[in-house]
Amino acid sequence: MKKLFIILTTLMMCGVANAQNSEAESTFIKETKAEKFLRKATLYREDTHLTMYEDGITAYVKVATDLITNEKIGYCYFETEAEKWFAREGEEGAAEPLGYLDLEQIDDMILALEKILENTKIKSKVRDYFISYRTESGINVHYNGKKGVYYSKKFYYINENGIERCYELESPKAALKSLTKTIDMLEKAKTIINQNIK
Repeated sequence: MKKLFIILTTLMMCGVANAQNSEAESTFIKETKAEKFLRKATLYREDTHLTMYEDGITAYVKVATDLITNEKIGYCYFETEAEKWFAREGEEGAAEPLGYLDLEQIDDMILALEKILENTKIKSKVRDYFISYRTESGINVHYNGKKGVYYSKKFYYINENGIERCYELESPKAALKSLTKTIDMLEKAKTIINQNIK
């Protein structure tokens, strides 16, 4: 009986620890200005100015206009091939985007991608290595020395039992050179957005 009590207590403590880790990580992920804008606007127009497809990732440069207040916001929107995703429980091929990137976050992402490219040129005797960058909105860019570049994002939701759960979407692997094309796209995105939100 005492042994059973110890086992149950241990399992409960592990569950609490996992829940706290999950809550801490989900709290880190912030809603972007673009998401808030689109959620609050009751009537808006969304224009797509540039679309870039690279090895399973599609990036859109968009400008949205609130047709009531005439307020504008520009952002990048990323999605990946649905069949490549790790779907949430029982939902094969869930159709959700990887996420949004606000204009103010573009420079940070460009710097991070440049740092990844810079670090891949450093010669070392390690067997393998991994570099990862996470935006404030929770989009992750990873580089693995053997597998290449890929994007991912964790999504948190409350299941029917009221328990917070997490599932992760992951893009197909791409060549390192795809980061250079992504940087070029982000530079163009800044110019396009600044020209169209005035």
